[in-house]
Amino acid sequence: MVAEHGLRGIAGHYLKELRSLRERRAGTMHEVTHSLRSFLRWLWPHLGLDHGARVDPSKLSVPLLQNWWEWMVSDDRVSVVPVRRRNRTYERTYKGPLKRSSAYKEWTTIVAFWRWAAQVEEFDGAVPMCPTERLRKSYRDPNKKAGARRPVVAASWEQAARCIAAATDWVRPLAILCYYTGLRVGQARSLTWDDVHLDGPFAKENGGPVLWVGQGKTPAEGDGRFLPLHPSLAGWLRQRNREVPAVEALSRDLRRTDTAAYKARTAGLAEGRIAWEGGNQNLSLQFCRAWKKAEVPPAVWELRPAHAFRKALRTNVMNASTEPGSMAWQAAERLLGHALPGQLDAYQSHRVLMPTMRRLIETIPPWEEAAKVKGGKVIHLPSLVNDEDMAALE
Repeated sequence: MVAEHGLRGIAGHYLKELRSLRERRAGTMHEVTHSLRSFLRWLWPHLGLDHGARVDPSKLSVPLLQNWWEWMVSDDRVSVVPVRRRNRTYERTYKGPLKRSSAYKEWTTIVAFWRWAAQVEEFDGAVPMCPTERLRKSYRDPNKKAGARRPVVAASWEQAARCIAAATDWVRPLAILCYYTGLRVGQARSLTWDDVHLDGPFAKENGGPVLWVGQGKTPAEGDGRFLPLHPSLAGWLRQRNREVPAVEALSRDLRRTDTAAYKARTAGLAEGRIAWEGGNQNLSLQFCRAWKKAEVPPAVWELRPAHAFRKALRTNVMNASTEPGSMAWQAAERLLGHALPGQLDAYQSHRVLMPTMRRLIETIPPWEEAAKVKGGKVIHLPSLVNDEDMAALE
């Protein structure tokens, strides 16, 4: 493959392996494919080659990516993208620079591809090693002055629970998972029953029921991690595992065989997913409607309605914690899947933080009880003034 197709063949092998991972959703695959295609379309003329020609993998280098970055954010950028509409295919031309946030997303995708290709033994060292420490590229415009930070606003447990109560039947399972675990909504949708360990050796080793969270978007989640389960969530999972296969346990709108919800249920059951009801629905819109119906102030959820559960968990478990500050902070970061600073990720086993993580999780009130409490207060946190504090958390 390397001898015949070069870098393009390696990229095809990379996409094939990503598709074999069930954690990679269709939207993610589309974005990775688009980034690789855009990079190759820029690379061919940059190296003076014809479109589709073989590119030697040894051409990958830091100066090459630097030239690509400068092209993406320059006014001279011209990109031709193939567009398919029904049975017709045509090309659309885009001119002008990419937003730095979009360019950074393209950059990180290619860097991840390079790191993967350099570690595959089957390529016989055709791809040079990726100098990871030298590929950190800031996407912020150096000429743009940083504005004042918005204060962090998190929902109380009562407000988050009322959002769950206000959600529709097919959104509520996802909301419950996010409420107790702080997972991203994409991670919650991809969970299967194989990831749940209520009993058995994994639960015994970690001091109770645990949830296996697969590959995520941060380096700390690259290999997956165990997450302690709240007792109420463990009970809900036991009950749901018994009731999900039964049509009688579903709401009336999910029993109709001609609906998209029923098709999503069929596909979800076939894949063994826990929360299958979402289907292809616009979850962000549904979460917004639930927050509005629960009469929660928009400052809590208006920008990222699903992420509001992550902010609520991080803020409220720390407020209720009586653990030593450093240990509680590390456990809270691990709960959300954030990388710890320094060498803590490399030298500290997850079992060191598991007891503290479990105690933090157990401070969460059951959502059915919290939803009955009226007038939950919004928690305001002051913005960080010291940039060094922010840099320590990155």
